[in-house]
Amino acid sequence: MKPQDGVNEFNKKYSQGLPTEWGGEGDEVVNGVHYYSYGSFIKNSFLDIGINMFDISYLPLRQLNKLFVKEKENNGLVGRYSMRLGKLIRDDYNMDHFNIVNQITGFVSNKYDVPEIFVNHAQIKIK
Repeated sequence: MKPQDGVNEFNKKYSQGLPTEWGGEGDEVVNGVHYYSYGSFIKNSFLDIGINMFDISYLPLRQLNKLFVKEKENNGLVGRYSMRLGKLIRDDYNMDHFNIVNQITGFVSNKYDVPEIFVNHAQIKIK
């Protein structure tokens, strides 16, 4: 059994919010549950690293980023299209996986205030 077999089995069982086509969006509301996604990918530009150069997780995630075959745009752990669930808010932040969830050291690109991103996304008006 390959690792993706388990993911595929899980997705078949719990398909709410999953896109029906690769790179698309899923249903925004399923059985009263609202699904939204946002994400990031490493753009491999040293011009945007900023204080991220001090983050101990950044360089290993840059290396993992290069191992992706299907999704060249990824955050070091998850591909840009694989992270989509429900309505897509945004998926082009230039951050690695740990930065987009504000973990490890808290060093991120100078461009972003991650807690502010969370607050902005939480304030999306639900119909």
